[in-house]
Amino acid sequence: MLRSKALTWSVTVPVSAGLLADTGAYFEALTAYRESDLTPITRQVSQAVFAGVTNGRQLLSELREMRRAWADRVAARQNSGVWLVADLLLRHPVVDASLVARELGRSRTNVYGFLDRLQSSGVLVEVHRPATK
Repeated sequence: MLRSKALTWSVTVPVSAGLLADTGAYFEALTAYRESDLTPITRQVSQAVFAGVTNGRQLLSELREMRRAWADRVAARQNSGVWLVADLLLRHPVVDASLVARELGRSRTNVYGFLDRLQSSGVLVEVHRPATK
């Protein structure tokens, strides 16, 4: 909705988190809306948008700091594909070789070395799925 109205261009503002911070007030605003009173829901959504923007800025700051910390932990050339994978992890925190290969336009065989380097430096943690019966 916000993107279609050109209120945001490249991010999704987590409005729902702000609305759910006080569910009682949110449900009261919905009840008022059903009774044709738009003011409470407008107020709730506006407050949720500002809370979402604040939370989004905090998250972005933390992600940037995490990425800087990875640069200190990973030994790789500046132009290595390892850094492309590291940047991808900021958008996709859970990956497998197929996703990385698809996103980077590389072969699966090629990305295993990048994933191994990030795992050995503690940036990635390998998780095995339990066997299905």
